Amino acid sequence: MKLKALAIILSFFSLNALSQSNLSANEVFEKVIQHYDPDGKWAQFRGTIHINTYGEDWSGEENLTIDNANNFYRSIRKADGKVLAKGMDDGQVFFEVGGKKLTASSVP
Repeated sequence: MKLKALAIILSFFSLNALSQSNLSANEVFEKVIQHYDPDGKWAQFRGTIHINTYGEDWSGEENLTIDNANNFYRSIRKADGKVLAKGMDDGQVFFEVGGKKLTASSVP
């Protein structure tokens, strides 16, 4: 199931980047879900994906946690010695830098 979730997420980004149509990102995402999840399991998906990213002179890691049934998403990213967290919990957006909570208006 984790591989299928990763495929859905990667497909979303690929389709969004390559799309030449006038579809919004949400419409593309819905089409990806319909194609890869004909049984409708995405609405109840719960899981965490760990991603390592590397560049020529940088690296970072990120944990993505998704709990669709409870309307929860969190990204925890470690880069340049800092921990950045952002997400949504029951429709409320949140941000943290180094453990300090920020409001939407204070995010640069």
